[in-house]
Amino acid sequence: MLKLIKLEMKKNNALKYIGYTALAILSLTALSIAFVFFLGFDDQEMAKDMASVSFFVEMLTSIVFLIFSAVMHSAFTINAYKNRTMDLMFSYPIKRKKILGSKILAVLVFNFISIILAQIIIYGSIYIVSLYLQPALPIDFNFLNITFYISVILNSLMTISISLLALFIGMIKKSPIATVVASFFLAALLKGNIGGFSFEGNVLLPMVLTIVSIVFTFISINDVEKKDVI
Repeated sequence: MLKLIKLEMKKNNALKYIGYTALAILSLTALSIAFVFFLGFDDQEMAKDMASVSFFVEMLTSIVFLIFSAVMHSAFTINAYKNRTMDLMFSYPIKRKKILGSKILAVLVFNFISIILAQIIIYGSIYIVSLYLQPALPIDFNFLNITFYISVILNSLMTISISLLALFIGMIKKSPIATVVASFFLAALLKGNIGGFSFEGNVLLPMVLTIVSIVFTFISINDVEKKDVI
């Protein structure tokens, strides 16, 4: 399986995605520092909703990497169905579920590592700058505490797992656009604020979506052995 994952990364030009990720992390870090130390919120209601650094950082990284994961799922998996290259791959003397699973795992592992690095870099940068400047938002994380890193890992795992739901929707339609649109909807559902209402802070919804995403993906991978490529 590891060889298949490496092959998928090489075939889909992993260096390109590494470059995009590095650019995203640098941009998010600069935006976070500017916002936390220099901008803040002019709107008092919005300031009340986004009352901490961790809220802002988790919102940014979750939205960006949820959508980015969907884009990669589209490139790695959905396009293979759409362009009929999956026919050729399924003719190899390798189980279909291993081929499909390697594509999905390649995206999950890449983005799981990426979002963890992004959060550590952003939080670390904010922590260093906070030693010299007064933040506009309260610092509600302890960068030197092990529980901080456990929280980052769990939140990252949950976010990346939910991207599987967007993949599942895209596989039904065999449409990259449907995959990306579904990721936007999921990001808005989890991190958005509509008329003052938001699911942010609701632990149950992300957990339910994570479980549903994993179950649907597991079913899709196992069923691929029984279905013809459409």
